[in-house]
Amino acid sequence: MFGQIVIEVFLGALLSLIVSILIENQRSPKLSLEIEDYSFDDNLQGKPAKIIKVLRVKLLNKKVRRAFSWWLKRETVIHCNATIQMLHFEDHFPFFHKPIHARWTKSIEPMTQELKPDTNTIVQLFDPAKYNAVMFRNCYPGTEEIIDIVARYNDEEDCYIWNNDIYYKGWRNKDVQIPKGRYFLIVTVFSNGEETKGYFKLENTSSINNFRLLNVSNEELKNLKQ
Repeated sequence: MFGQIVIEVFLGALLSLIVSILIENQRSPKLSLEIEDYSFDDNLQGKPAKIIKVLRVKLLNKKVRRAFSWWLKRETVIHCNATIQMLHFEDHFPFFHKPIHARWTKSIEPMTQELKPDTNTIVQLFDPAKYNAVMFRNCYPGTEEIIDIVARYNDEEDCYIWNNDIYYKGWRNKDVQIPKGRYFLIVTVFSNGEETKGYFKLENTSSINNFRLLNVSNEELKNLKQ
C-alpha cells in the first residue's frame, strides 16, 4: 500500500514536471532568421544615389501551436539588437575586425528637421539621441522584424553595410565598404540574454540585378560553425 502511494506521488510529480516543461517551451520565444525580399528603388531624387538596392533578412517570433493558442501566448522578445559579420568566402576569416551594428528597417531614421533662419529652409540633421534609441526593437509573437543588411548603388560594383551610420556618412561609409565578390554573412540578434544566428551568402559578383542573399548549404553551415 505504502509503495503504491509512493509510486502515485512520483508519477504525479513527474506529470506536473512534464506539463510545466511543455508550457514553458510554448511560452518561450522561438526566434529564427530568414531572407526577406530586397528593397529596390531606381528613381530617387535628391539622394546620394539614384538607384539603390538593399538586401534584408527578417527576425521571426513564432506563434504557439494552435492547440495551445486559446489559452497560452508566446512571450514578446524585448530590446533586441542585431549585428552583422562578414566572412571571406574561402577561409571564413572575418572581413571586419568586429561585427557591425545592423539597422531595423521599420525604425525611424536618426535625423531631426531644423529650420535655418538665415535661409528659411528646413534641413535634416543627424540626431545622436535617435541613433541610440533605434538600435533596439521588440519582436511580438506571430510577427516579424526586418533587418537591413547591405546596399548597392547605381552601376557601382562595391556594396556597403546599410545601417544608421549611413545617414551621416553620405550612404557610402568607407568603414563598411565591401568590394565585389562572394562572402559569408552572419546576422546575430541579441535578446533576453540569448543569441539567435542566421547564416547566409552574399552574392556580389555581377550586376545589381544579381546582387542577392542566398541560404547556405548544410555542408557550408557545418564548416562555418566549426
